[in-house]
Amino acid sequence: MVANLSDEKTSAHTALTDALATYTQTDYTTTNWTALNLFKTDGDTAIDAATSLTGITSAKNTAITGMTGIVKDTTAPVITLIGANLIILEFGVIFTDPGATALDNIDGNITSNIVTVNPVDTGISGDYTITYNVKDGATNSAIEVTRLVTIKERPRGIAWIPMTIKLLKQLRLVILIILI
Repeated sequence: MVANLSDEKTSAHTALTDALATYTQTDYTTTNWTALNLFKTDGDTAIDAATSLTGITSAKNTAITGMTGIVKDTTAPVITLIGANLIILEFGVIFTDPGATALDNIDGNITSNIVTVNPVDTGISGDYTITYNVKDGATNSAIEVTRLVTIKERPRGIAWIPMTIKLLKQLRLVILIILI
């Protein structure tokens, strides 16, 4: 007895749908997820066009093999600081964060995706932690990288400020003020 091709096509379509359901979108880059769906779509089209049981089986198996060949991205990107992880600054100086770079095994250079939290205020002495985070196209998170920035205490002690006062239009007296 020859199998009903319509039933075989329905079974093959179900097999492709079930195969795709075993994948989780967040495990793949956008490009790879698109490729997985394209193998299913192309497989469905080939199954619909098949005119024999062998053609249906071949189309289904080709699509499933293609889906299986798509690389799952489970490797987290790596963040690398530019410059030192400890920076010590004088009170009140201008500070520009040197930043960081991020590389991923699939997506390549994803430095532009780094999320930086930089609370440094050089007008207030203390320790500040700058954090750097990034995710790749498959939502793998890098290990957070931090930089410690220490703003030194405002200098205390004697500061000399000359002030000139004109006395009797001829005499100038320089007064030194001691600031504490």
